Amino acid sequence: VDSPYVVRVRDMVAEGETLGLVMDYVGGGDLADVIREQGALAPELVASYGTAIASGLSAIHAAGLVHRDVKPANILMDDSSTADFGVARICDSAVSTRSTGGGAGTPLYMSPEAADGLPAAPSMDIYSLGAMLYEMCCGVPPFTGAPSALLKSHMMMNPGRPEGVPD
Repeated sequence: VDSPYVVRVRDMVAEGETLGLVMDYVGGGDLADVIREQGALAPELVASYGTAIASGLSAIHAAGLVHRDVKPANILMDDSSTADFGVARICDSAVSTRSTGGGAGTPLYMSPEAADGLPAAPSMDIYSLGAMLYEMCCGVPPFTGAPSALLKSHMMMNPGRPEGVPD
């Protein structure tokens, strides 16, 4: 995938059952670090990061891929950017696929369709982006708890707004 918002994969190495990806180095930490350090982000940062992440997802989807594990730890921050705050770039994950089938993802950000084991689709990544945008705005993920409770919450509940989060 050729996009300034997607980390370039240079090679894949398979050794037995272990798969390794050789990717460009991105040295600015990840979005999970940013949220952990700052909590809820300023609206202009949420807009900037959200735009960059959505652009990366668009490039991945245009190539016929579905990431299937979009989460803050997989959004790397580019420290070489000339912007005041780095550019968010999607880290390709070993679960990125052209194939169908579920079983990949992180329950905190997983779409109900992925939890149900439906074939991988771009809409699943978009749902995960929405969960990340919520966390960037509120400083906490939309739902917390044990994996089974998380999956049920994503299917059946509205996360609401944490106390103190302005309109």
